[in-house]
Amino acid sequence: MYKVLVLAVALVVCVSAAPADDKGICAGCPEEQVVNEADYLPKLNAIRAQQNSEGSVKKIISHHTQVVAGTKHIFRYETTTGKTCTLSYVEQPWLSKEPQYPKDVCDS
Repeated sequence: MYKVLVLAVALVVCVSAAPADDKGICAGCPEEQVVNEADYLPKLNAIRAQQNSEGSVKKIISHHTQVVAGTKHIFRYETTTGKTCTLSYVEQPWLSKEPQYPKDVCDS
């Protein structure tokens, strides 16, 4: 029992002494990603086509990911029709190669 207590105290000391960035730790919070249009434009346009959305993606404004039961991708983008939209989907490669739970909402 004593060994477990010493190990727990040592773990707490190590974690509290570990340097953190200015934002702190936020497990499960969305994290900003580098926008890589070459990798994501075809996928976003395919999702929009499946949902019969008007126009196509002209420019990706931002890309965030969030760890959920898989990886949730959240994109803010401009369409060829001049709208600004937010599209999100979840990647769960152990269940399907296709994006899961797609949601596409455009500003009026």
